[in-house]
Amino acid sequence: MSWEERIGLLEYKDGMVNVGYECSRCGTYWQMTLPQDDYSDARMGKELCYACALRVRLSREIRYSREMKKKALGFMALLEEELDILKEERLNHTLLLKNGSEIITQQDTIIRDLKKRLRHKPNE
Repeated sequence: MSWEERIGLLEYKDGMVNVGYECSRCGTYWQMTLPQDDYSDARMGKELCYACALRVRLSREIRYSREMKKKALGFMALLEEELDILKEERLNHTLLLKNGSEIITQQDTIIRDLKKRLRHKPNE
């Protein structure tokens, strides 16, 4: 079989075609089986071999992962800022409750003292 016969359609079988082509990236000869409807000569000029397709996919995944990592780190920083704000608000709320209960206790003590004084007030 000559080189020219190895490129292009090699065989038809049950609606599938076996295609030989050269990888557009590295020039390696490769074969692929596709549905007959998906075959196009123009597309085969841009087709990659398995190794090159994996390299391209891996580079996309790495790039996507880096972008997702940056977004995740930014989101985590925002959440940490929110957490700090919420902790501060909780501390303020706790202090307000503590001081408020102390004020109420002092007022109750003052009211009890006043009631005692008024009850024991000598009659004039």
